[in-house]
Amino acid sequence: MRIHPIRGVKGRDIATIIEDPKRIVPQGDKISLKYLGTLDHPIAKMISDLSEKGEVVLVEISPKFFSTWIMVKCSYGLPITMLFSFLWFN
Repeated sequence: MRIHPIRGVKGRDIATIIEDPKRIVPQGDKISLKYLGTLDHPIAKMISDLSEKGEVVLVEISPKFFSTWIMVKCSYGLPITMLFSFLWFN
């Protein structure tokens, strides 16, 4: 039986809500291309249409700090947490 380690991430960010369709439409298209592979997909068209009408917003997240961790079991069966930290300074 293979045991998968438990992983997590936490951080502090600044979130900015963008309501300007001139910024939302290109970003929506970029996201659609990345995850759907085409702008002809029905979901991509729906995102684009809603963006042009101003019915959606974009949340831009700027990380200031984040850390990831992995919990694994040592040879005695006790959990050990390994913490990796990353900092951003603007």
